[in-house]
Amino acid sequence: MTTTKLQIPAPLLEANSWLGFLADDEWVVPRGDSELSRVEALLNSGPDDIPKLFVGANLLALLLFRQRNVADARRVCQKEISFALRRSGADTFYALQPQINLIRLEGFVGSVSDALSQLAELEQLSVGRPARFSHLDVDEDMIDSMREAGHLVEVLARSVRVVDTCKILWRRGAHGELVSEAERLTRIWPELARGAGPQHAAETPWLVHPLTQPRLFVENLSTQPLPLRQLNFIRLLHTASALTASGDLSAGGSLAEQLFVCRSMVNGRYLSTMTPLRCLASLSDTLLRAGRLELALTALQQSIDAARDLGDHQLLQDLSLRRAAVINTPAADAPVLESHISEQDLARVTALAMSRFEEE
Repeated sequence: MTTTKLQIPAPLLEANSWLGFLADDEWVVPRGDSELSRVEALLNSGPDDIPKLFVGANLLALLLFRQRNVADARRVCQKEISFALRRSGADTFYALQPQINLIRLEGFVGSVSDALSQLAELEQLSVGRPARFSHLDVDEDMIDSMREAGHLVEVLARSVRVVDTCKILWRRGAHGELVSEAERLTRIWPELARGAGPQHAAETPWLVHPLTQPRLFVENLSTQPLPLRQLNFIRLLHTASALTASGDLSAGGSLAEQLFVCRSMVNGRYLSTMTPLRCLASLSDTLLRAGRLELALTALQQSIDAARDLGDHQLLQDLSLRRAAVINTPAADAPVLESHISEQDLARVTALAMSRFEEE
């Protein structure tokens, strides 16, 4: 294939803000009949296998949200919380994740102010203090029970406080508030920027205003501790993207080429398996805008392969359509990856979940 026949459609020349944060937490994307079958199997776990039961219900809530059934997603989460609280003791820990899911639902499709207020309560919980949420009050006795059972409640609370605050504010376009809150969170937990690997609060300034940040150099990455190296690699990706978007194709393209050569730096410990994938996708966009078409298509194809292997169906579809646009392939030839869950099957599994969490 020769590059002279390739043309970049105008929409693909825009900055790759569609990707948002490149550092991603570990997650799954429930899609299709196979995932619904997995959820159903988890919900049918034995009466003593409480962890599997809650994993199944939490996955179901995410699946319902992806299917735009927010009302049933909320109902499942509320049932989980009530069930966990009735069991008392260490099992109250299992009420925390569905409550977090309710906060996320509120932040994405409900009241941002309510979601942020509850995320502030998570900050209290992250330092071992009682916290009050929409459907759950966590007191000192509950915290003690969770700790005694070995649950890392403070670690979970801190992680969600940082990641979801940043994601919600970015998704809602509140960029000024996002930068201010990220700076505050980094002051509270300075290890976010130096010792814990790529974190959303430490990435935020480069995501929102990359060209006003302190200059970083690719040649310095290899001498840095692994967590800082990974974080600065991601920061440099945002810089390269912003340079090409601002019209400096030479500087942005050169930086993107350097980053592509040393892209293995964004693998390994401290990272979600999704982070290298998102970094590759960012590189492919930047290289396209800079006119490095052959290298861009290599990065794009590697991104597509990784998205397929990891099961990120939405990103796979987005990347495949972008590749089809660049090489002038009819859009019909790109995979259309819709979920094939019938409403009847989803309603059946939802009813199963509700029955598993009924009064004992």
